[in-house]
Amino acid sequence: MEWLQSHPTLLIHKDKKEKILERVRNIISDGAENLYFISDYDATMTKRHLKETPETRLPTSYGVLENYSGLPEETKDFVRKNVQKYYPQEMDASLSEEEKFPIMVEWYTSSMNAILKTGMITVDRVKKAVQTSPAALRDNCDKVLKMSTANKIPYLIFSAGMGDIIDLTLKYKDPVCWSDENMIIVANLMDRSEEPVKKFLDPLIHSCNKENLFKHCEQLKSEDAQRVVNAAKLRKNMILMGDHKGDLKMKNGITAENILTIGFLNDHFENEEKYLQDFDIVLKDETTFDFQVKLLQKIIEKNDC
Repeated sequence: MEWLQSHPTLLIHKDKKEKILERVRNIISDGAENLYFISDYDATMTKRHLKETPETRLPTSYGVLENYSGLPEETKDFVRKNVQKYYPQEMDASLSEEEKFPIMVEWYTSSMNAILKTGMITVDRVKKAVQTSPAALRDNCDKVLKMSTANKIPYLIFSAGMGDIIDLTLKYKDPVCWSDENMIIVANLMDRSEEPVKKFLDPLIHSCNKENLFKHCEQLKSEDAQRVVNAAKLRKNMILMGDHKGDLKMKNGITAENILTIGFLNDHFENEEKYLQDFDIVLKDETTFDFQVKLLQKIIEKNDC
């Protein structure tokens, strides 16, 4: 599988290499009809930074709203300081998931409450924030989504980010790549029953409690969403993508014959060995979905050469 091993940013732990390559071969030979994706959004589907300016972090889905020019400066300062305070703790490989759990709750709730207290959050303002934000999908992420739609492959987005931002980005910001036919989003959602928005809907999803995806999916109301979920449940192969160890919990409670995990190591490169132990495939300092395009094309063609 030279095409896989020669990808410039791809890493595989040497002790797991043969088993992982065999799993990839199985997924390819089973084809698109047996595959579904579970994917994180922030820093997985989106760029953590631009290649030319790695020191500058691009906004997350929350950051899109947090950085919106219409918000008061004191609110933006508060949430930026929260990022500086909590993000290093989220990415600290020396902390257990149990230790991180209350830290993540504190971060998310304090930032959410600060934004909502402005009394300025409306759907129209969220749309404007999406259109003006520098946040961007990884290069060719839209191609993977469109290939998945064309081949009827369920693509389930499970995010601790802001679902409203994700939804509006994929539906209205170029490159538009949303389809009700094969895609769903499970994430933190605003209660849009009144404006300005006064609260987020329960439950709070953060990086340390992202698990039991199909259980969360029971709360999705639309027939399209339930059809996508039911289609995924019938398939035996899963590709899971994330940028954080906690993302691996997205597969908890799900039975699949072959599960391939792909982890984006966007920064904190001192954690490389830990990522190699946790994920099957690690993409180091990668800003594209080029590997996923190659892999998905192989699966569609059922050709691992």
